[in-house]
Amino acid sequence: GPAATAPAPVAPAVPAAPANPPATMQWLYGSGEAGALSIQAYHAMRDHVVAAARRGPANSVVLAEGSTLDNPRFLPCGDKPLAGVLDVDETALLNLRYEYDEAVKGRSYDEEIWNRWERTGADAVAPVPGAVTALRDIREAEVKVLFNTNRLAENATFTEIALNQAGLGPARHRDTLFLKGDTPGGSAKDGRRALISERYCVFAMAGVQLGDWKDTSWSASGASGR
Repeated sequence: GPAATAPAPVAPAVPAAPANPPATMQWLYGSGEAGALSIQAYHAMRDHVVAAARRGPANSVVLAEGSTLDNPRFLPCGDKPLAGVLDVDETALLNLRYEYDEAVKGRSYDEEIWNRWERTGADAVAPVPGAVTALRDIREAEVKVLFNTNRLAENATFTEIALNQAGLGPARHRDTLFLKGDTPGGSAKDGRRALISERYCVFAMAGVQLGDWKDTSWSASGASGR
């Protein structure tokens, strides 16, 4: 008979975030205003991406090596397929239970705790409001949606599950999902952006900090290392 197929791995379940977030989180995670602003931002991104895809961008938004603030140069698109690149955590995915626990217990960021969360938190997250429908519309415009995150490559299976269960996928490691460890440089994302840019014209990016666009700090005279 046919060979047996191993079942797909499933992330361990953890309790969902409570309905009433603590005071420090009530606006971001519990208010209609925050949700509305998030939806508005994602709709604006979608509208820009769909319109730009129709025009056919000549250049990506990824800076070419050696660019400076005074003389920015961008990688040309050529005939590469179009793509948009997003960060994951608090850009596309809300880590509800993790953030709740951190707020209640008064903890600062702890790498070991976060590592454990990557492996166990897939059932206690939610998509950022507006992200699911915006990413669907972007894909329908024949633009590839890629994720570039500092979650660990060794936890790739669980990050795939978190994104896919939240309705943000398809997320597949090294195809549409790029993780810390996929290229040299640790938390720096430029190596992964370069890897992505070998295959795609990245003409839209989204994130929550400057490193989601460019690793290097900028000054009036150009780029300087960290």
